Amino acid sequence: MKRSGSSKYANAPVCKKYGIKAAWYPHDKDQDPNEVASAASMEQLLAMSPDFAINLDIGHFVAGNGDAVGFLKKHHARISHLHIKDRRRDHGPRVLLGTGDTPITECVKLVRDNKWPIMVIVEREFADPSRTSLEQTRWELNYLRGILA
Repeated sequence: MKRSGSSKYANAPVCKKYGIKAAWYPHDKDQDPNEVASAASMEQLLAMSPDFAINLDIGHFVAGNGDAVGFLKKHHARISHLHIKDRRRDHGPRVLLGTGDTPITECVKLVRDNKWPIMVIVEREFADPSRTSLEQTRWELNYLRGILA
């Protein structure tokens, strides 16, 4: 992505013309100037067009040492989805939900308690060798239900 003050580099005219909301998805490569990863890079995108939103992967954001709770509080009106996974800071590995550094509980409760219209999506990237894929998916959904109970 070319970062410039001109929104022509980020498809803003297409979004405006067709009434499309583009939701940008961050990764944890916060030192790469061509990646959407840091809070600053996401804020640059949001400034380019009111039609731009963020599909915030809180696991990637935390792995890139971002403050997921702070970003969510500040930009909730421009966040379309939360991708839920757990990771360790400093570009650490994906881990079982609830065992990493990602503030899953805080983020999910913020969405619920404030009734923000943000979709919460479990992105099952950690493979638990003790469970089948279906068992792990059920476990992760139950984990989130437990947070919200």
